[in-house]
Amino acid sequence: RAGPGAPGPAARALGAGGGACPGGNAGASGHGCENSYSTGGGLLLAQGKASVLTDTLVLNASGLQPSASMIFFQGTTHQNGGLGTVFGDGLRCVAPPPIRFALKTTVNGFASYGGPLGDSPISVHGQIPPVGGTFYYQAWYRNPAAFCAAGTFNLSNGLRVTWTP
Repeated sequence: RAGPGAPGPAARALGAGGGACPGGNAGASGHGCENSYSTGGGLLLAQGKASVLTDTLVLNASGLQPSASMIFFQGTTHQNGGLGTVFGDGLRCVAPPPIRFALKTTVNGFASYGGPLGDSPISVHGQIPPVGGTFYYQAWYRNPAAFCAAGTFNLSNGLRVTWTP
């Protein structure tokens, strides 16, 4: 933990070390389940300040398909005690109902979302209360090749962020 308002540790649904990925497609340590491009799985990280008053938080997803549709989403709790549940080719770490952020297209397997990038600030779009709180984030992306399940999508690791006022 880097200090007040800093992103907290990742939720435990990590593909490698969390719940069991479908088809045994475990990703690299700390990543989501492996995808058809063998990137080690999607990796979601946060940078900036998670403060409702001075929100500079940016969500960064890497290890995705080179050019694919994806969406970042937020929830108030994690799924299955933090182990996630099978969803497509990955594990859904964030429990429903989600708040979905803008649809993005990956560039070279990377996508970002956050106020400093011209998007709606995460605290605003995610309806973070003035007192802050703990919220969970994940990236959901297209994985169009038939890989290990009938679904043509996968998810990154889950990320827990503690917001301050």
